Amino acid sequence: TVQQGTGPVQGIIIAPTAASIAVGGTTTLSATLLGTGTLPAARFRSAQPAIATVDSISGVVRGVAPGVATIIA
Repeated sequence: TVQQGTGPVQGIIIAPTAASIAVGGTTTLSATLLGTGTLPAARFRSAQPAIATVDSISGVVRGVAPGVATIIA
């Protein structure tokens, strides 16, 4: 029997924590839930989509332009 946790979610770890991506290149992020709570799925977004975009579900990040971007889950 598989049961979902019902306790609090304490945080999410995104890996890798940093990456260098060439313009047009990609990398894939993963999200790990901390604590005993559950989330249906992590959703990703880019704080600087002019520099890097991210697929909200798959976590695939694509370099758009030179610079630094923060990806949030």
